[in-house]
Order: sequence, then structure tokens, then C-alpha cells
Amino acid sequence: MADVKTEKKFASLETAKKINDDVASLKEDIGDLNSSIDSIKEIGLSSKVNFSTGGLDPSNGSITDNAERLHSDIVFVRKGSTIKLKPNKKLKFAVYKYGDLLGNEFISAIALSLDDYIFTDDCYIRILIESGDTTLLKDIDFDLFSFDLNELNNRVKYTELTEWVNKGYIPVSDVNDYTKFVIKHTAEWSFMVLPVHSGDKFIVSGYGGNNAKLYAFTDRFGKVLKRTEKTNVIQKLVITSPSDGYVIFNVLQSNEHQVIKFNTNVINENNKRNLIVPPYIPSAYNPILSVPNGQTTAMKYEEIMESWNNLQKKYPNYISKTNLGKETSGILDMYRYDFIPEIVPLEASVQDGMNKIYTKNDYPIVIMGACIHGTERPCAKALLNLMTLIANAKDYSILGWLRNNIHFVIIPLENPWGYKNNKRTNVNQVDLNRNFEPYWEKGDNTTENQRYRGTAPLSEKEAQYIDSILKECADKAVCYYSFHTHGVFTSYSMMTNFSSPALFLLNDMQNIGMSVTKMITTSGWTNHNLPEDSGYIGCMEMAYGVAMASYQGAKYNIPSACPEVMYRYYDGGTGEVYNTDLDCMNTEYILYAVANACEKFLYGN
Repeated sequence: MADVKTEKKFASLETAKKINDDVASLKEDIGDLNSSIDSIKEIGLSSKVNFSTGGLDPSNGSITDNAERLHSDIVFVRKGSTIKLKPNKKLKFAVYKYGDLLGNEFISAIALSLDDYIFTDDCYIRILIESGDTTLLKDIDFDLFSFDLNELNNRVKYTELTEWVNKGYIPVSDVNDYTKFVIKHTAEWSFMVLPVHSGDKFIVSGYGGNNAKLYAFTDRFGKVLKRTEKTNVIQKLVITSPSDGYVIFNVLQSNEHQVIKFNTNVINENNKRNLIVPPYIPSAYNPILSVPNGQTTAMKYEEIMESWNNLQKKYPNYISKTNLGKETSGILDMYRYDFIPEIVPLEASVQDGMNKIYTKNDYPIVIMGACIHGTERPCAKALLNLMTLIANAKDYSILGWLRNNIHFVIIPLENPWGYKNNKRTNVNQVDLNRNFEPYWEKGDNTTENQRYRGTAPLSEKEAQYIDSILKECADKAVCYYSFHTHGVFTSYSMMTNFSSPALFLLNDMQNIGMSVTKMITTSGWTNHNLPEDSGYIGCMEMAYGVAMASYQGAKYNIPSACPEVMYRYYDGGTGEVYNTDLDCMNTEYILYAVANACEKFLYGN
């Protein structure tokens, strides 16, 4: 009898132990589920929205300088996404819709409201918040889905590759010229999400599941671009990414499959981090009270080219000159100047292959050009001024720091014929700033228009030379600036213009533009006789979808913009008023544009 009681007691203990184990297992599953949800948010399957200070204009969707408002980046959202206030919260918000991720076509805006918002279609949006306090964003639930969850089976567990590796689910090994991933199930359905670049190639061998898709490529914003058809059989495919974005591989629980990623055509995201970058950058604020060439009229073509030649001859070990070839007319040569710092010699013995040995080719590159519109002459002089000051720098202020740490690639005149002949266009009447590839079709197609796009993208020699430089320097480029001169005379706020119509990093470039405008304004008040009631002497310009040089830079993943320096002091007239103060301020404006870009893209500040 005692044995029976003992057996029942042990059985009860076993049952209790099993219950405890089941509870522990359930807690672990819940923990994994919560971790999975966090992963979804991190990789953009449920959007993490970034906000910046500034309002939105309800008439055109552009960003306004309003410290009492916050606006989001433009994001792509799917039908069914929602924005909801948390219980008992009173923070108003509004949704602004656009035609694409660049904000080229403003569609509509709703008034600020406390009401929940449910998206009834796929769209590109910004969110406006009626507060400048970022800590209040926690009062709102953003349930914004960028990925097409229904198409990719929304019952799955999503995670990033690094997390899979840490959990041991994906052994990764280098095998000759490819990397191999073995994907095993972690839930009833599992996905692996990998970032990809356009042209990345994979060999996929596996089984997506009952009526499931083996893989899908998306763009950088989660929109599905390419996928397999549904299938019930094992597949072995060679696939190629159509663009930068993600590839998502699907695995059924009882199966595993292999993915081989070829290393050919892979862009190393860390390339820019393996450059010569000192631990700090000095303060960018550096008032310029005099410039090397004191004349207060625009320089003639022969004068400005002679000045560049003289500068190169003065510093032959620092500056080199390259003839790119004839511009479109076949009359004038187009030049490139490289300003490359010396390298500190390395005396120590370093084991071959263990460490990178730096050379002069490892400095970060800043690309700058001027006067793609030939009539906009002051920017060309300001660029010459700045590079002369940098070449002459002997201390380690921001000018000396740039002299010793940045490889400058300079195109003194991006439109030599236009500059020499005082024409906006080149000899073919082509607006070179409308002759680049992205959005070329949106340019004007008539020669009578001053913004004529040309017969085809890159049809003009000048645009071809610029494109070649951007492509060559892309892996090491910090930024590309194509400088213009602003010709609008309606107010102090129109004296400069920071135009950033880039394919990516739009908000980063606009933040740089706002910083540059504020810095040059305060310097103008203090150092350059600018009236203290002027307000900020500049404005921002959103992307508006034509084939500008900055679009071409962005095509190669280079942060790019077309900043416009000052043509005159505003006094109500329309003629050129070009004096020493203006010359110094234009030079200073370009310096601040460069220094802010270096601080942002080299240091993440």
C-alpha cells in the first residue's frame, strides 16, 4: 500500500515538474515573441519613425522653420496602418501625403487632430506633431507597416541576420568566393531578412512551404519588387537583387534551405570607416574677414583659370591638375584639381595582411564644383577663395584640419563655355543641371526653355565628366556640392538657398542646410554689416524632381546638394551688388557647408 502511495506521490511531483517546465517554456516563448516584435520594429517591418524640428506648410507640404512643431521623414506605409493616441493623451497630429519618397508631388494634408487615423491605401506620408518636444512622441502609437505582410505571410517570426547568428540558427562560413547561410526553422514559419545592394547575387536552394513564396526582394522602404511564384516543390534558383533594399527568405518548420551570397558586386558599408579620420574635428564656426582676391567684381574666365593654375604651381606636392577633355563646344578644356594631404610615414614593421597600411589614397573625399549655370559667377569665385585659404592654412583650425585630413576634388567651372560667354546653358542650349539621369524625363524638352534637359541623359560632355568623377569617388566621398548663386531678390530670406533634392539622406542634408544658414546669418550680424533685423538670410528647398547634379551624386550614395550663395545684398534693386562683405560671406557659406557635412557623415554628429 505504501508503494502505491509513493508512486502516486512521485507521479504528482512529475506532473508538477512538467507544469513548471511548461510554464517556463511558455514564458520563454513569450519572451521570444516580444523579442521578435522588437526585431520587426528595428528592421522596418513596423516603422520606426524619425522626427525633426520644423513644421509643414499645408499648401505645398514643404518644411517650415517652426520650433514648436515636429515633422517626420517621408515614409512609405501600407493600407491598414494606423496612428493612434494612447489613452487620455491630448497631442494633436496630422498626416501629409506625397507622390513619392522624395516629396516631389504634394497630394494632401489633414488638419491637426486628436482623432485616430487609419490608412485606406498605400501611400507616402509625413507626420506633423503639434509640439516641438520629442519626449511627447511616446503618447502616440505608430503602427505603420511598410512591408507587404499579407504577401509575405504575416504569421512568421522576423529577425535580423545578426540575431539569428547569435542564437546559433544560422551558421555562417566563408567558402572561397561566396558566403553560405544555412537557415533552420525557429517557429512554424521563419524568415531571414538580409540587406542587399542592387546586383547582389544569391543561389537559393529550398522549400518555401505550402503555397508560400521562397523569397522576395523589396526596396529600402519595404515595397515588394520581385518574388517567386507560390510553389509546393523544392527550388534551386539563381536570383539577383533589382535594387538596394532587402531580400526575405521563407522557410517552413520541417525544412531547411541554403542560401549562397556571391561576394561579387557587393558594396562594403564599412569602406568609409576604413579611411584616415582623426578622432575629432575643430569647431566649424570660422568667420572669414578677408579673402585672397579682394576684387569686388566677378572674375573673367581667363582670370579665374589663371588663379587656379597659380595655386597649383604654388603647392605642386599638394595640388594636382587634370585635363578632363573638351567641353561640348570643343573649344575650352574642362579641368579637375585634386587637393591631397601628405601621409604621416609609418616606420614600424606590421605583419602583412594583419593591418591596413594607410596611403594618400585613403583620405575621405569632398567633391565640389561651381557654376554649372554659367551666369551664376559669384559661387565660382567663392570656391576659389575657400580652396586658397585651405591651401594656405598653417594652423589646425577648421581650415587647417581640412587641409590636413580631406582629399578635395574640385571642378572649378562645371560649365566653362557658359561662364566664359555669360550664358546659363552650354553651347547646345542645354541646362546642364537638368541633363543627369535620375528624373531626366521631367525636364523641359524645348531648346527655347532655359531649363532644356538635352536630347538624352548625360548627352553633354560636361555632365559626363561630372558623372565620371562621382562614380570614381563614390566609395570614399563624404559629400558632393554643386554650388550655384541665388538670383531671387525679394527679401533677406532669399539671399541664399540650400537645395537638397537627393534620393536619400534628404533630412540630413536639410539639417545641414539649416545649420549653414544660421551660422552665416549670425556671422553676418557680427562681422559683415548685415542688419540685425534681417532674420535668417536663406531658405531651404525640397526635392522637386528634375535631373539635378545632386540627384546624380545621390545615385552613387553620395550625400549631395546644390547650395546657392549670394548674388547681392538685398536693397530692393535687381542689379549685382558685389562687395567685400558679400565675398567673405559666400566663402564662409561654402566652408560651413563642407565642415557640417564632414561632422555629420564622418562622425555622425
